Amino acid sequence: MREIVYYQKANEKFAANNVDNSAFASGSPIPSASLGDITFEATGEKMKISVSGKTLVEVVTVNASTKGQIPKPIGQTCWKMYPTISFGAGGDECDITNYGCRTSSTIANNVPGNNWNSRCIQYVDAFSYTTAGGISYSGGIESPFRNALNWPTIVDTKDCYKPYVANLDIPSIAIRGGTLRDYKGLQNNNIKDYENIFIMGSSDRYMPQAVSNWQPNSGRILGFQHLAINPDSGITHVGGFHGASFVSPNRPLTTSAQSTFVRVPTLTHETYNFGTGNPSKILFQLPKFDNAGNESGALYYQNSDKFFVDLNNTTDIRVTDLDVHFVRKNEKFATDLTGSSEVVFVIREKSRM
Repeated sequence: MREIVYYQKANEKFAANNVDNSAFASGSPIPSASLGDITFEATGEKMKISVSGKTLVEVVTVNASTKGQIPKPIGQTCWKMYPTISFGAGGDECDITNYGCRTSSTIANNVPGNNWNSRCIQYVDAFSYTTAGGISYSGGIESPFRNALNWPTIVDTKDCYKPYVANLDIPSIAIRGGTLRDYKGLQNNNIKDYENIFIMGSSDRYMPQAVSNWQPNSGRILGFQHLAINPDSGITHVGGFHGASFVSPNRPLTTSAQSTFVRVPTLTHETYNFGTGNPSKILFQLPKFDNAGNESGALYYQNSDKFFVDLNNTTDIRVTDLDVHFVRKNEKFATDLTGSSEVVFVIREKSRM
């Protein structure tokens, strides 16, 4: 974070005549007695801050003269922004004229699962609200985001977000922050010239490429093998946002990314799922391939080494309804299966001791 010295009109040689940035370029800070309503107005990538209707800081043009005196572009690192007010003298105060508290319809937005920091450090998928409005936690199985806690800081190190810095004797040659471009505004209620893209693989454009870092990996299943970011859609933008349509260069790979388990909740057996640490009704694991080595399409798998699970029944069992579930190791239903599936159960009489 870097402070914008909004009141300095000519604070250094290369920032001389920086008059289009502030209506308060007087050489000294605004006295607290002169402060009135402070307004933050976001328009696309642009941020405008006003005091009592007069511009404090705003993007007008982006060049070496103004870059250090205006807010950085608003990007994905600014998905939640809150103003911070500092008081420097006794008796200073401010009034919040409008504050929308959480209601019964918006309270869900405040759960830890919607908080970036919480998602980065703890299991948050099992939070729920009590009738008294508090939060209860029953334990979760959805892993925290990996390598995401410092991601906003990493993105902010991009050159376009840094202030312009150069030697006073050669101000035209930037040491850092030399990326200069006009910020994108809004047109037809959308950011001008922007379109959707898919980030499907490792890319140091968005995250540093390190062995332990989390990275996107959906390129194979979407048919964009060997591409981290999909090619431009080719749509001609005439000012506003027109959407985007992409055609993958390869056929998507339908190989499952994880194993599937067969769970039968209606039988009287009991197994144990060490992945969740709980008792289970799982009977068998289905690998990602069949007996012929196929990994996609119609698969047929038969285990040559049968093993049996005790049904724990003391008398005969009359089965009128048999539920068969295909689940992942976290006991959640597998949602990526297509077509019909057949399961054959082998039942034998319990061996007598």
